[in-house]
Amino acid sequence: MYDGMATPSPEINAVQTALKQQEPPTQGRQTPAKDDPRRPRILAKTIYRELRTSGLEEREVLAIATAMLGLVAADLRDSS
Repeated sequence: MYDGMATPSPEINAVQTALKQQEPPTQGRQTPAKDDPRRPRILAKTIYRELRTSGLEEREVLAIATAMLGLVAADLRDSS
């Protein structure tokens, strides 16, 4: 996880940009409500587009997604 100490990688910048796009609407921009069932898919698509636009290849995006799933799985194991 980026701790603010080092310069963030392009991947971290892309994810941060995607997350910012999910923040509450400002100046007419609309985002899905937190309880909207489309929200995870919209966020995933936004992150994917940002990563691809930043120059990552599909296999690199897949590696990031795999790493993220590993982190979620570890959190779930630790919390149960």
